Amino acid sequence: MAAVELLRVEVAYAGERTSSRVALDVPAGTTVRGVIERARVLARHPEIDLARYAVGIFGTRCGLDDLVADGADDGDGAGGDG
Repeated sequence: MAAVELLRVEVAYAGERTSSRVALDVPAGTTVRGVIERARVLARHPEIDLARYAVGIFGTRCGLDDLVADGADDGDGAGGDG
């Protein structure tokens, strides 16, 4: 059996009164929605409505069905390219 590639991701949310950051490992091929679900963000912040709120990766808007990928951020906001 082949080893499953895991990606280290972090989910951040900042609302009017609360915020959170959750780091977790997810299998390659996980969608943005899947990461949000695995991080249990909606359970922690029931005020979030994914049908209304935009989501993004490194500050760039993306879709809930987009796949997350390895792109270690070096802190410049450009993903692994900067």
